[in-house]
Amino acid sequence: AIFGRMQEELRNFAEERKIPFVDAGAQIQPTDELLGDSIHLTAAGEERVASLLQSRLEPLLPNCDGSAGAVDRQ
Repeated sequence: AIFGRMQEELRNFAEERKIPFVDAGAQIQPTDELLGDSIHLTAAGEERVASLLQSRLEPLLPNCDGSAGAVDRQ
């Protein structure tokens, strides 16, 4: 219950400031593969969170030419 309230507070904080909010908790299934002890992420869980963050934040990063969108990694 406390995590749900904290999550909602964080979501509201982000919305009020017009900053991205990634609800990783809602997208990470509580499996042994992703959560080692029901709280801490495994390496696979960390990779899943990193992928979620990348997919949400990468479009906001400027390209080398200054336009918004994925970063040119060449």
